[in-house]
Amino acid sequence: MCSFNPPALFSHFQLPIHLELEINHLDLLRSIEVGVHVDSDSDEEPGTMEDNDASLSIPVRYKADILFTRETNFNHYEIGKEISIQAAEESKHQYNFTFKVQNLGIFPVEGLQVHLVVPGLSLAGNPLMSLGDVHTDGGSVCTIFLVKGWPEQGKSLTLHDETFNEAMELDCQSTHCHSVECSLGQLGVYSALYLTFTGHLWSPSFHQMSFKRLKLNSSAELKLLSPLLVLKEVNWKRYVSIEVTKERWTTVPLWIIIGSILGGLLLLALLTCILWKAGFFRRRYILRDRDTEGHESLVQDGQETFHQS
Repeated sequence: MCSFNPPALFSHFQLPIHLELEINHLDLLRSIEVGVHVDSDSDEEPGTMEDNDASLSIPVRYKADILFTRETNFNHYEIGKEISIQAAEESKHQYNFTFKVQNLGIFPVEGLQVHLVVPGLSLAGNPLMSLGDVHTDGGSVCTIFLVKGWPEQGKSLTLHDETFNEAMELDCQSTHCHSVECSLGQLGVYSALYLTFTGHLWSPSFHQMSFKRLKLNSSAELKLLSPLLVLKEVNWKRYVSIEVTKERWTTVPLWIIIGSILGGLLLLALLTCILWKAGFFRRRYILRDRDTEGHESLVQDGQETFHQS
């Protein structure tokens, strides 16, 4: 109860009142109800007593302090020379996307959801990334939705020729994507939940397709479905990219190798002939001789010079 003792209150006089409320974080309220009753020692007509009471309902929302991070086991993959589908299931092609949801606030959080999308099929129908197991903790429940047309295990698969630009990014706008919906359990104060999504790259598809560099973009979005809680940030999307490149190797046809050898031999013979004509291979020598009159003769490259001895 508050008591005000002004000397007098004139007509249309307003008196501001400032209230500070403390919230119990263990008992979250949907709204705060405030009731106000005013009376005085002055005489008041009975007909005006009804406006001495007022009530106010204030809806309350609590900001959840959530940390949402991601990590992956690799960001780049180079396609080698293997072409078998079984090779795509080796551990070096397997990817792991791990997302961490941590509660940094002072009250438990419920109603958190994570929505993941992964490029599954190209527009031509070539498999890009599979989506296998989902490992969770803390009572989380996840449902996997594979893209329509995904090849069933054990059935033959037909790959299609497909050409991309030198540097191309593939996401759900340019491919058909798998998706996963995860409903997280209650996230206690200063606790964390982990979601790990695993799958593998389809190496045979990348052999069939023509490209230099492809970037496969996956994304996960955190949502909070609660009438009491709101997230601090606006954008809660986290992106994971895997860059795929082809190993730089080419097979040179046999006729090109033979033609290069013959051309090199022909060029060597031509160069040798030119040097021979130019006298490059002639041996230079000097002969000394004396005639009967005592003159010494010097012979050099077929030319004679005479000197008096």
